[in-house]
Amino acid sequence: FWLKWVELPSLSRAPLGAVGLRFPFSIFLTALRFRIMASDGPSSSSARHGVEALVYSLFAVMVILVFRFFSDGDASAFITLGSAVQTLAFLMLFVKMQRTGSAGGISVKSLQMSALTLMLRLSCTCVYNGYLPEDTTGQHVYQLCELVSLVLCLTLLARMHTTYKASCNKEADSCAVRWMIIAAFVVGFLAHGRLNYRRHANVFWMSALWLEGFAMVPQIWMMAHHGETDSYTGHWVGCSFISRLVAAAFWMSVYEEFDYKVSWNYPGYSVCLAYVLQVLLGCDFMWHYAKMMMSRVHSSMSAGVSFSV
Repeated sequence: FWLKWVELPSLSRAPLGAVGLRFPFSIFLTALRFRIMASDGPSSSSARHGVEALVYSLFAVMVILVFRFFSDGDASAFITLGSAVQTLAFLMLFVKMQRTGSAGGISVKSLQMSALTLMLRLSCTCVYNGYLPEDTTGQHVYQLCELVSLVLCLTLLARMHTTYKASCNKEADSCAVRWMIIAAFVVGFLAHGRLNYRRHANVFWMSALWLEGFAMVPQIWMMAHHGETDSYTGHWVGCSFISRLVAAAFWMSVYEEFDYKVSWNYPGYSVCLAYVLQVLLGCDFMWHYAKMMMSRVHSSMSAGVSFSV
């Protein structure tokens, strides 16, 4: 299991040097691993809620510890917080696979686009500092959250192509993403900022921003056209939506900073437009998810059975 493989002493050898995070991360991963192992077996509503409550509780404790001891309170810490919530989103998918033994309802294409997004962004933030938070969490914590998200995302993809391949619904995951990926790189090339002194780093960051928004489309497509999702998948997209909102709150407030060395601030407007797209797509998913849950409520009330949100 990934949670068993990621032992925190390995952080002492990590290039990010975030050794101070070993204690809270050890508590989080160890407690979560034992809780999931203890709840293996036939899935029940109470067991699902117990695991979900544990994940959210431990995440809240970690966020408080990290921002208490590793942050100086700068507004740019919102970027790190958004990245941490995104990590939580992928962790919920990992818990889903571990608990249910299935990858049903998860879009492979969404995960692939998310992995590409994280690779592009890490290629910038681990080498250049133009788009890093000015808060002290931008020195190591932010990159660590992004790296953990990437490892989780790749692990999920690997298991969906091996262990849980039979449970993947390829027919439902039929959204065409090729043109979205091309469009993201075109926008990144034409409307990139100048916060890094290397052009390719600026292009990668802007492309990753648009890819991050487009990554939600295949999952929304799968749910809207096939009505296929569950509580864990809903938590994944819900956390991703909150992550976008948190990051948007910062970047849309400082979009004027992107007018550096340009006569018209088209990079700043591109950032704002990308986050508007992400928020609208997130709202669209939450609307479809709410309607689906309401239909399940009526069905459950009629049948006299319980359900999980």
